[in-house]
Amino acid sequence: MPRITASPALSRLRILDLTRVRAGPTCVKQFADFGADVIKIENTEIEDMGGARDGPDFQNLHRNKRSITLNLKAPEGKAIWKRLCEAVKRPDLLEHPGYKDAPSRAKNRKTLNAEIDKILLSKTSAEWVEILNAAGVPCGPIYTMDQVFADPQVKHLGVATPVVHPRLGTLHLLGQAVKLSRTPASLAAASPERGEHSEEILREAGYDAAAIEQFKSKGII
Repeated sequence: MPRITASPALSRLRILDLTRVRAGPTCVKQFADFGADVIKIENTEIEDMGGARDGPDFQNLHRNKRSITLNLKAPEGKAIWKRLCEAVKRPDLLEHPGYKDAPSRAKNRKTLNAEIDKILLSKTSAEWVEILNAAGVPCGPIYTMDQVFADPQVKHLGVATPVVHPRLGTLHLLGQAVKLSRTPASLAAASPERGEHSEEILREAGYDAAAIEQFKSKGII
């Protein structure tokens, strides 16, 4: 069966999707909708992260994608877990009978999370990000809202766009995520006051000043 292309816009791109649950799949969905060849890498065993496969959430998040199964829990796939233990100087966790394999870790998730929480409290978020990335463990900070918009990459992408509101002053609002090179979107105006453009729109529709005043007097506008 030939690959179905949703759009020619990004059809030259191929993306390996290892994301789970919601945030990652939502991001990758944007690429798929614009025609990228998104290959969803799934576990060979059935997993329930992201909800039921036939449910509306899963179907919405993973449209326009292809799927391949790949066992990342094989010995080659366990390397990251080993690197994490070494990076936090707790190699004993690798030998703990309650954490020795994926089913054991799932069963004892609360106690394992408590162990990890105690370890992480010993350093700042920035220190752990540096240590874990250096060890080859993918990670990033969990931001507060103000930290999100202070992030250099967020600023570079123009995620928060300033717009002037006549009453509220300068506001920073979320810009359009999709960037079109020839016809880019912009925040040209802040949200209007209720009925702010009533007369303007009615004039465009062909109503004269007298008719508009009559609408006003009757409480129509």
